[in-house]
Amino acid sequence: MSHIFHSIFLILASLILLSSCGHREDITVAQLLRAEAVMDEHPDSALTIIMAVDSSALATPADSALYNLLLTQAQVKNDVPADYLERISKAESYYRRQQDKPRLMLALLYLGEYYYNHSSYEEAISILLEAEKLAIETGNRFYLGLIDRKISATYIEVFSFVEAVRYAQKAVDAFSAAGNEEYWNYERCNLAVAICNTGQTSKALEILDSVSAKAQEMQDTVTIVTAMEMSVSAYMNLNQWEDAIRTYDSIHKVDPSFITDYENQRLAIAYCNAGQFDKADSLINRLARGGNRVYASLHPYYEAKGDYRQAYLSLRKQKSYMDSILRVAALEKVSRAQSQFEELEMEKKNLTIRNQRLMLTLIIVCGIFVIAGLAAYIIARRRKLNQRLNSLVMKYNLVLRELEASAREHEGLEEIGREHDSCDASSPAPDRFATLNAVCDEYYRLRTKQSAQQFIKRIESLIFSTIKNPKFNSTIFRDIDAEHDNLISQLQEAKTPLTDNDFSLLALLCSGLSYTAIAIVLDTSLPTMYVRKSRLKAKIAALDFPRKDELLELLK
Repeated sequence: MSHIFHSIFLILASLILLSSCGHREDITVAQLLRAEAVMDEHPDSALTIIMAVDSSALATPADSALYNLLLTQAQVKNDVPADYLERISKAESYYRRQQDKPRLMLALLYLGEYYYNHSSYEEAISILLEAEKLAIETGNRFYLGLIDRKISATYIEVFSFVEAVRYAQKAVDAFSAAGNEEYWNYERCNLAVAICNTGQTSKALEILDSVSAKAQEMQDTVTIVTAMEMSVSAYMNLNQWEDAIRTYDSIHKVDPSFITDYENQRLAIAYCNAGQFDKADSLINRLARGGNRVYASLHPYYEAKGDYRQAYLSLRKQKSYMDSILRVAALEKVSRAQSQFEELEMEKKNLTIRNQRLMLTLIIVCGIFVIAGLAAYIIARRRKLNQRLNSLVMKYNLVLRELEASAREHEGLEEIGREHDSCDASSPAPDRFATLNAVCDEYYRLRTKQSAQQFIKRIESLIFSTIKNPKFNSTIFRDIDAEHDNLISQLQEAKTPLTDNDFSLLALLCSGLSYTAIAIVLDTSLPTMYVRKSRLKAKIAALDFPRKDELLELLK
């Protein structure tokens, strides 16, 4: 009975656990959907909701993908630093497989923003252009504006200012179509910056004045300050230093916290160029005491006071800040060249995509032709090697027959006339072994090649059957004796330190064989054979033998 109660208890516990797990999963999905609903209007609240989500309760790939997307989106919108590449890449891959265009668009937007923040501008442009296409297809005008804004910012980073203007205008139009007046007005600031970079500074100022007026009407402090800041840059481009200073004073009245050390650097430059050296001197000294690098120079002020040493020191501290914001003409040329380059790159990519199928077909056809060509080459190569081998074998057989005939003449036909026979058969001229030397040269050239091993083995049997015959040296010495008045016999009878190896090498060197053939007989390399020859000559030169000069002459 107790066993039955125990089983019932386990079953009830399992049901309760499964019920609680399912309930927890429902809560997690509900949290994600609630965060998604408030993301655009209240991104801080969305981040709080997502941070409270239990990621271990994500039961399906869809839940995980949505979690990764929303967490990345909330962190970006709240300027929370995070390395989210792996997370957003997983979401992008999932939504691409599911063909979920709205969420794929968002994933591509933040993936492109990641590459933008890490200066990988080419990847950022490619990804953002795909996101733009999806935003148009889904009719999401608000996010189309955000995407075009980021594309414009990316083109500015690579000095493609014409394209930056085009996409900034597209972003303005998208926010207008979406009915978002606040984003529309703020985006016009970015449009003015892009226009200013093309050298149309006056036109940019007109846009910024319109933005400021609209922002004051809407009481949008952020846009007011941003427009004024950009107006400062425009005035400095036009060398209108008084207007730049006046605009800085207006910014300080609207938002005193905006004037950072960086902005004070620019204000000091404006003071210097406007001739307000007292204010510039005070501001520069305050910046220097704070450990900041000073980019403004008071050298005209110190020069007017006659303090030339201080003027020189101030001039040396000046950096190239002004140059970087006044090179409008040069930057415009760079922009045009960059735009042309990018158009060519895009055209190249489009051609690559269109030709993929054709290339695949060509690769298959070429592969068939290559295989057929290789097979034909191998067959022709083997046929050529066999013909060459047969030719050498025929020549070599003639050499063998000549050597055998010569041996028979020396050994069996002495009664016919020894002197006449020796003169005819013993001449160790190089022509005697011309064919043998050719065979040895071919062997030496091919013996390291794997493809000719069968050929090599056949040559070895031919070569070594002759030049490694024990009678070979004695025949050579007999020929030399006959021609040089018993020179070798006298050397052998004399008591010398020469070894059997020395006599063998002497016979080979005097035989008329090539150095390659001798190296094969000695089973060594050509350099080693030359060393052995030099040592033999040194030994003979040191002998107390009356006819050593004749020997040395033979070894030349």
